Amino acid sequence: MRRRSIRSGLTAFAALAAALPLAGCGGDPSNTLGNLLAFNSPTAPPAPAAADPNAKVLRSCPEVEVKDGGGSLRVGGASSESVRHQFSMSEVARECQIGGGQLTIKVGIEGNVVIGPAGGAGTYSAPITVSVRRESDQSIVTSRSYQVSASVPAGAAQGPFTLIAEPVSVPFLNEYAADDYAVVVAFGSGGGRAAKQARRRR
Repeated sequence: MRRRSIRSGLTAFAALAAALPLAGCGGDPSNTLGNLLAFNSPTAPPAPAAADPNAKVLRSCPEVEVKDGGGSLRVGGASSESVRHQFSMSEVARECQIGGGQLTIKVGIEGNVVIGPAGGAGTYSAPITVSVRRESDQSIVTSRSYQVSASVPAGAAQGPFTLIAEPVSVPFLNEYAADDYAVVVAFGSGGGRAAKQARRRR
């Protein structure tokens, strides 16, 4: 499983989010997110028995890409002083399995909401869309939207959120699935194409 950190510097206010620790997650947050995806638990179970040597091999899982401009969502006016709050992604992870001719992908996202100069304590929500893009023609083959919530208590500056998206299945084409598909995540309720990146190495 591969995890990816997301750095956001869109505004001076976004820098505040990067400077504050991610609250509500014990230990290394990337390990916690990966364990939630793979085992539905913050901690990993004992090592499993040896895999079937005749089973199909999955050598690469589709990468997670953040849609251009989709890594954060600011609520408020145009100036920094008028910002009420801003959601930002800080960590993404994915888990892949194959079976019955299908590739099943499970995606996790962690992040936080930071209170702006015009905001205050409370519970806030934002939409996130998780899509799977077919690399051969750059088309979106499946897309789902979710609502994430984060609470900021009185006296605090930020609050965390975690999203474990529902598993999605697409046709399994070859053992290097990262060549066939990419996962695109973004704040907002609509799917879309992400900027085409350099071809990934196997």
